Amino acid sequence: MNKFIQKVKNIRAIEDLRKRILNTLLFLLIFVLGTHVVLPGIDTSVLGDFYTSSGGSNPINLINQFTGGAFSKASILR
Repeated sequence: MNKFIQKVKNIRAIEDLRKRILNTLLFLLIFVLGTHVVLPGIDTSVLGDFYTSSGGSNPINLINQFTGGAFSKASILR
């Protein structure tokens, strides 16, 4: 555990590495928030009914699983 704490301290000491890690976390946060924004003009209840009625073994449901459900919610970032 001491080695882990020391590595975290070393990361904080290196300015370039700290900036890169913070940028990565910021981009991940933007992506996660963007997956909750729905495309304008899309009725998500109708789209959700389509995914539940289409069964589980088609390519659209596979894409939806890989995107973490963002495809079925018609989010702006998928």
